[in-house]
Amino acid sequence: MFLLYGVVCLCLAALLFVGTLLGARNPVRPYWAGESIVANILTPAILGFVVLGIGFCAKAFMGDVLPGFLEWGAAAISAAVTVGIIMMLGVGKKLAAFSAEEMQRGEVIHFDFQANRPPETPINDKPGFRKAA
Repeated sequence: MFLLYGVVCLCLAALLFVGTLLGARNPVRPYWAGESIVANILTPAILGFVVLGIGFCAKAFMGDVLPGFLEWGAAAISAAVTVGIIMMLGVGKKLAAFSAEEMQRGEVIHFDFQANRPPETPINDKPGFRKAA
């Protein structure tokens, strides 16, 4: 049963990675694909699923009883379903469309070199004092 758990964890990691990739590369980035959520929530979740999947698969082969045909079949079906879902998402076409849209926008990063300079004092043409009476 550990082989099936491992393959399912790896499949979830792959689906989560593909979803995060599509969300993060989208020019109109959804809220859940923001930098802080990707860095603090999604990336550890993906890595956790990968580590759990590898660990479960390793445990399946370290035991006294090796996985049977039923477990191999269930693992193969879950992997095939995951590959089918990723193929149906059309990841390559969407990424190419996102890249083309970004190129059409012509987004250029402009650096503000004024930021490190001290603020300039305003020049007043008129003095700010009154004549003595």
